[in-house]
Amino acid sequence: LDDGATWRKATLKKALGPYTWVLWGGSWTPPPSAQKDRGLVVQVRAADGTGDIQTAQVTKVLPDGASGYHMIHLTLS
Repeated sequence: LDDGATWRKATLKKALGPYTWVLWGGSWTPPPSAQKDRGLVVQVRAADGTGDIQTAQVTKVLPDGASGYHMIHLTLS
């Protein structure tokens, strides 16, 4: 929410297997300073089973798997 200056932990669901995606979730309340119709960017990053954090460097899926933070744009209304 702040261009990567701080990060929050997510709640993780149990993985279905050793090579599956893991569903996650979290809650957040927009701060009073958030302006309607201005928009916010939310970024997420992952950690693997050993605790290594995903890099912000964007790479394609092939040959070693995609990387880079996932971002979505929110509009408050």
